[in-house]
Amino acid sequence: IESGSASAGTVNWSQGDVKDQFVAGKAAMMVNGPWQIPAMADTEFEWDSVLLPVNEEGQDPVAPLGGEVWTVPETGKPDVQAKAAEFVECMSNEETSLSIAESRYLVPTRTDLIDGYIEQVPEMEAFGEQIKTARARTAQLGAEWPKAATVIYNAVQLAITGEATADEAFAKAAQG
Repeated sequence: IESGSASAGTVNWSQGDVKDQFVAGKAAMMVNGPWQIPAMADTEFEWDSVLLPVNEEGQDPVAPLGGEVWTVPETGKPDVQAKAAEFVECMSNEETSLSIAESRYLVPTRTDLIDGYIEQVPEMEAFGEQIKTARARTAQLGAEWPKAATVIYNAVQLAITGEATADEAFAKAAQG
């Protein structure tokens, strides 16, 4: 922000705001989700999607997965668990997975469906490739993820507003 590379408004932008600023030519790039593609496709703006960068050549990018997670909780009621398992199986089958992806403009998380889906929706290629090596936000931290996420977003806010260097921002954000 201090150098002028980013607008001071970025601190408060939502995902939609990021897309709007990008399409208006006021942001050079954005990190966003495939659900923004239909709105961008309705404009004259030229854009493309690419994989998230990695630290070292040859590394697989690891994007965070979020949103819907289908689970069957242990309730102690076998009949209820069986019905929940039926539901999860239904929601995870090929037809439903593709229908959800198409209707919500997402990538199916079943990796066996991604290549075929990309053939039908080529503008999803970068997103599809990202999903192949993605992991759930909670995969490593489990229940500690919300606390870690709070540290991350507080540190980012401190750093981009110039209140602290990146290292200082993480140390300060971790303290609460």
